[in-house]
Amino acid sequence: MPGGTTHVSNAFVQRLSPHASADLNQPLLQDTNTVVDLPAPRQHDNAPAPAPPSGKSRLRSRWLVLVLSSLMQLGNYYCYDNPAALLVEMREQFSEGPQKAQFDFYYEMLYSVYSLPNIFLPLLGGLLVDRVGMLFSIVLFSSLLLGGQVLFALGDTISSLNVMLLGRALFGLGGESMAVAQSSVVAQWFQGKELAMALGVNLSFSRLGSVVNNAISPAIARMASVSVALWFGALVCLCSWASALALSLVDRHHTRAIRRAERRWRHEQMRQQLQHDTSAKLPPVKEATERISLSDTRSFSSAFWILALCTVVIYSSVLPFNNIAEALLQDRDYFKYGTRWRDAHNRTFVYSPETPNPPGTDCHSFAGQRLPFCKARAAAKEHVSIVMSEPYVMSACVSPVLGHLVDQRGGRAGLIVVSAMTLSIVHVLLGFSSIPAFLLLFGVGFSYCVFAAARRTVAPSPSPHSYTH
Repeated sequence: MPGGTTHVSNAFVQRLSPHASADLNQPLLQDTNTVVDLPAPRQHDNAPAPAPPSGKSRLRSRWLVLVLSSLMQLGNYYCYDNPAALLVEMREQFSEGPQKAQFDFYYEMLYSVYSLPNIFLPLLGGLLVDRVGMLFSIVLFSSLLLGGQVLFALGDTISSLNVMLLGRALFGLGGESMAVAQSSVVAQWFQGKELAMALGVNLSFSRLGSVVNNAISPAIARMASVSVALWFGALVCLCSWASALALSLVDRHHTRAIRRAERRWRHEQMRQQLQHDTSAKLPPVKEATERISLSDTRSFSSAFWILALCTVVIYSSVLPFNNIAEALLQDRDYFKYGTRWRDAHNRTFVYSPETPNPPGTDCHSFAGQRLPFCKARAAAKEHVSIVMSEPYVMSACVSPVLGHLVDQRGGRAGLIVVSAMTLSIVHVLLGFSSIPAFLLLFGVGFSYCVFAAARRTVAPSPSPHSYTH
């Protein structure tokens, strides 16, 4: 699901002049694909040595990159949970006709066709980022997200569950792989004590998309239709696609500028050297080639694989829960099945999954909207939408702060343990206590954002020599 996969491309750096003496080795700066060993310039006549060009992590443009990389995931997170936010409305839409008996199966498949391929796709997406480049990858993944949401909305417009499934499958091809590309971008532009903060900002923007979806998608569906709500999601995806395209242009511009500055710096160094040593020669420049293969996973530490397992367990306790949270919370706290109501003809009926509306009346109709049952259910849905958003609101607000604290003070392993324990307690209390759900979901939000802040800064260092504790 969105939100979960982190990957950073490995940097394989070669020595390009093995015959040069040790005191002459001056490796060029990081953040580029070119590495050379240069002779150190002699300082004569008080001539200042030329300053090497700055890497991406020192440019002011990194803040623009941070905003664009966050916006390009907004559509992904907004549209991923469209089915969860619109469950009741979609069930009513398909409550008549031959697809009524199959709706629950198809609804679960909307998430299955997204999730099953993404057991493997993030790994393949990471390899694609490494081999063909980050810029091509983010445009490709964002295009898949946009195309998938358009197809999903089209399927609802023509009331075809099969087309909706196809759209979700296409959406899934870009969903988790986009998270891989996003992390790769951020790791190139932010380093050291800024990395966790930058990843936290990314997560905040992403969760903002989830919060907005839970709040406005049901409202749009009530005012217009489910199809209009889904087409609005496609518009959000279009904005994210534009952000991804802008990000690729900004990154390409600065990458080329850095390479030009490197060439000028190298030539200036050599010019100063040749003024005093005519025998000096510039070592040949070679491109640092990077060969990525699945065999590289053998070098990953045991701590990395334990972290991956923790990620599966924690996210399996949060994200699937949100998929069914609307119906679960509504029945648990806000609008329980088995209650008795009266329809438009003053006849008694029992609210149940088989009778979601008053017999003979649709709550979306003018007559239905005046019934006490429909008014109470609409109020319950608004409460549920607010409660469902609690974990994502906490994640959006707290993640940057937690990321900064983790950067400054560490303690990642302890935070992951605290997150897992808190989440376990919350789920037990949800199932076996009468504690109000709005209190318990704050625990879910706390666990989720603490784990995300700790994990996302550990995962960029998977090898035994670079693992960050």
